[in-house]
Amino acid sequence: MIDSFTNEQQQAHFIDVIVLIKEALRQNCWIYEPHTAMWYTPEEFGAKYQDSNFEQGWIEQFKIMNPVG
Repeated sequence: MIDSFTNEQQQAHFIDVIVLIKEALRQNCWIYEPHTAMWYTPEEFGAKYQDSNFEQGWIEQFKIMNPVG
């Protein structure tokens, strides 16, 4: 039962990452992490975070922004 819960959390995390990446691509923007002042292309963000595990709501800290303007 615990494995099922962990699997559901991993799936939800993966979906969060994909949704953020797709929205950044749609807006032709990058993803900004205010806490670290780091910018990621959507591809870089996916490579860094798609296989990581974080607490629920972690993705809300990231912002989709245009790095030029």
